[in-house]
Amino acid sequence: MRRIVQYLLFAVLLAPLSVAWALSGADLKDICERREATFQLSCLMYVGGVSDGLNLAPGFYRGQDVGTNEIICFPEGVKQAVRKNIVVEYLEAHEEQLETPAEVLIYMALREAWPCPE
Repeated sequence: MRRIVQYLLFAVLLAPLSVAWALSGADLKDICERREATFQLSCLMYVGGVSDGLNLAPGFYRGQDVGTNEIICFPEGVKQAVRKNIVVEYLEAHEEQLETPAEVLIYMALREAWPCPE
């Protein structure tokens, strides 16, 4: 019981900080443009996580199987590095949107690159 209380207290204390941790497009662009391997990996993993989550969420929301109702139709076998490159190109081309949350810009970039048929 004590462990549960500790976890709950930890979550309550960190909840206000979660907003501060949200990445803007400018933050993501900065991370992705750095040459150090840790930043490149961070960029790759962030874009990959958000893009995978975008396609998993609709199925979970509707109580269906995973992978149903995808909103981004990735080509078969597309690599995470390609997704990252598409996002970086989008960020560079749309600098006026860099204050938008990073996950929104990831969605916009990937949806523009690989829309699903209606």
